[in-house]
Amino acid sequence: MGNFYQKSIFTAAAVVAANVFVLAQSFTINKVRYDVVSAADKTVKVGVSATATGEITIPETVQNNGTDYRVIAIGENAFYNNEKITGVELPSSVKKIDANAFMNASELSSITLNEGLESIATGAFYSCPSLKRVDIPASVSTIGDNAFTDSWFIAAFKVNEASQHFKSVEGVLYSKDGSVLVKYPAGKQGDSFSVPNTVKKLGTAAMEGSRLYYINLPNSLETISEAAFVNCLRLMEIKIPNGVKSIGVNAFLSCISLQVIEISESVETIGQQAFLNCPKLDIIYVAENNPKFTSEGGVLFDKAKKVLINFPVMIGTDYKMPATVEEIGRYSMSNALALNVLRLPASLKKISRYALFGSKNLKTIYCAATIPPALEVAALDQMPRANIVLKVPVGAGDAYKATAIWKEFKIEEDAAMATSENAKTSVKIYPTQTSGSLFIEQENPAELAIYNMSGQLIKSYKLSAGKNTVDISREAAGIYLLKIGGETYKVLKR
Repeated sequence: MGNFYQKSIFTAAAVVAANVFVLAQSFTINKVRYDVVSAADKTVKVGVSATATGEITIPETVQNNGTDYRVIAIGENAFYNNEKITGVELPSSVKKIDANAFMNASELSSITLNEGLESIATGAFYSCPSLKRVDIPASVSTIGDNAFTDSWFIAAFKVNEASQHFKSVEGVLYSKDGSVLVKYPAGKQGDSFSVPNTVKKLGTAAMEGSRLYYINLPNSLETISEAAFVNCLRLMEIKIPNGVKSIGVNAFLSCISLQVIEISESVETIGQQAFLNCPKLDIIYVAENNPKFTSEGGVLFDKAKKVLINFPVMIGTDYKMPATVEEIGRYSMSNALALNVLRLPASLKKISRYALFGSKNLKTIYCAATIPPALEVAALDQMPRANIVLKVPVGAGDAYKATAIWKEFKIEEDAAMATSENAKTSVKIYPTQTSGSLFIEQENPAELAIYNMSGQLIKSYKLSAGKNTVDISREAAGIYLLKIGGETYKVLKR
């Protein structure tokens, strides 16, 4: 349950530093360490207490060498990785819970937070799998990012109604004005959830780990923060409403059931790895009027189609990249396990880090670029390069054989590439999402067969050369497979 997103917010170095650096004065009472914060003010905080066990009540004051000290904080990493504490009650004198204070406290099943507490820092209760409920006092004014991330069995948050900063509605934690959804409890039961139309922002990891199949987002929403939907293991589809401007880094990381993503015309930025490790992803659709992004055949690109941003891994076994593409983006085609044949255009200049990492079932790569595209770190790692045939234009073989990584493939010069550029018939299908008709353009007459995702033949047509119109308005909503001339394409029927 501890596997979160790729850019970890916590480091082992920080934990080591917390254990090595001991304040000028510290002392231990009942296996709980206290570090002096101010000798003049006679204040202490709870320090790293790795050996503490069972139910713990932190007193308001503690005594050492005849001096009474007031306990004002739970220090950073105080109970980090402590697998023996089962419950903790904090006094009203504690004003803050510092970063990672209870991180990985796997047996912690109850936490009592009293009035007086003002802040809960980043990662304070990260990965506390035994916690079922958290009551938040009215005095709390700040809650850091990932404070309750990876605590998958918290079923409800309850905020004191007197709070001026937060509120809870049916167990979900919001800012007081309802504009920010701070955290949907991962252990909350239910199949679907509609985010209220007051919400403008989904906070960091806001929906992380939820058990929901369907999540409806409101038109009021403007920001989807980092890792907002990470590890939503049941989520099947998501429609980004018009109004959303940014989708954060790792926003939908490891949504392993996600099949369909619809991106509205308002989206301006999409963070790195936003859709990484979504092994059932079939199609990404971008509204035609979006000025920053576009999609072709279910694949996500920048508007000019110079950068391939995300390749849904279930697209198919044979993929021809548009002739405009200059860069394959970071992680964009990683773990594309269904892919056997990849056709790269002459325009390609760079394959970014981890772009094709782990796409280990590739058999043949056609690369029409006469100059080997530059490779960033791990761009073509974790694939059997020595067994993959790399077909390049006549006269380009020596350049590939002299270039690191590329030279490890089975390089063959292919005269046909000079005229056909990867020898796959170009078919244009638009729009890739519709409630009515599809338009299909191809150079030659062809047979069209339409199948549902169960493999059942729905319709068949004879297509003429040029532009054809196909009406699917009476078909049920869902994803359909279009087979034309031996190739398979996907469209979304609304």
